[in-house]
Amino acid sequence: MNDELMRALFPKEMERRDNNQCPFCGEKINMDDFKDDLSKREFEISGICQKCQDDFFTGGLDDD
Repeated sequence: MNDELMRALFPKEMERRDNNQCPFCGEKINMDDFKDDLSKREFEISGICQKCQDDFFTGGLDDD
């Protein structure tokens, strides 16, 4: 999707992303938190932090 459309549909989330915050939880992004290159790539696409990626892509399941 283009940036203009994303901003029209998700203004709060895009503002968070612009401010180096996760669009889901609003926490500041720390690049050292990412587990691997795939997680970093997902961040580049979506802006989502590692914790929210884990929750989203595993359905909130823990490793236990």
